[in-house]
Amino acid sequence: MAEKKIKGFAISETAFIIFLVMATRRLEADRFFTSNFNEKTYTKKGFEWVNTTESLKEVLDRHYPEMTQKWMNSTSAFSVWDSAPNSHNPIPLYIRVPQ
Repeated sequence: MAEKKIKGFAISETAFIIFLVMATRRLEADRFFTSNFNEKTYTKKGFEWVNTTESLKEVLDRHYPEMTQKWMNSTSAFSVWDSAPNSHNPIPLYIRVPQ
C-alpha cells in the first residue's frame, strides 16, 4: 500500500482517500455552509466575517488584538510566532492559483 508523507507523518493512501471523501461530505451536509449560508441565519457582520476571513490569525487579531500585537509576528497562527511575516497578497484566497 502506498503511503503519503504529510509534514513528517506517513498516512496510507486508503486512509487519505477516506479522509478526503468524508471531509467533502461533511461540508456538503453542513446546513450552515450550504442552505443556511445567508444573511437570515448570520448577522450582517457575521456574514461579512465568514466571507472575508482567510486565516486563524485574522480571527485572533479580531478577538485578541493585544495578544497578537505583543506575541505574533508571523502571518500564520500555525507557524512560529516569531518568524517574519509573508508579504500581503491582495488576491482573495478563493481565486488564487496554487503554485
